[in-house]
Amino acid sequence: MSHLAGGHGFCPCKSSGGDGQGLPRGWRIAKREDFDRVFKTGRRVGFSGGRIVIGVNGLDHPRLGISVAKRRLPGAVDRNRVKRVIREIFRKNKSCFFPGLDYVFVPDPRVLEAPQRDLVRSIASALARAGLGQESAD
Repeated sequence: MSHLAGGHGFCPCKSSGGDGQGLPRGWRIAKREDFDRVFKTGRRVGFSGGRIVIGVNGLDHPRLGISVAKRRLPGAVDRNRVKRVIREIFRKNKSCFFPGLDYVFVPDPRVLEAPQRDLVRSIASALARAGLGQESAD
C-alpha cells in the first residue's frame, strides 16, 4: 500500500508534503479566464465532498483552483476552512496530480464534516475514475 503524507494510504507516488513549504504561486489558478476555460472545456468528476473539474493547462505542473459559492457555504469562516483543507490535500500530494492539468475543486458543505483521510481517498477514487490516477488496495 502506498502512503500520503500523514500516513493516509491511496496515492501511488511519494509525498511531497511535510516539508514546511506552501503551494507555489504558479501552482494556483488565479485568473477568472483560467477558471472560465476549465469550467467550459473541463471534465467533471464527483467526489464525496463535491466536484472536481479538470482541464488542460499546457504547463509542466498541475494547478489548483477552488470555487466555493456563498450560497452553498454562507459563512466566510466555513468557506476559508474548506479552502484550507483542499489546499493542504493538494499541497501534501501535489506529485499525485498530473502535470499539464488544472484541477478546480467545487466543494460542498460535506467537506466540513468529513475526515481529511476520507476526503483524500474519495479524491483519489474520483481521479482514478477519470483515468487520472490509481486507487490503492486498502
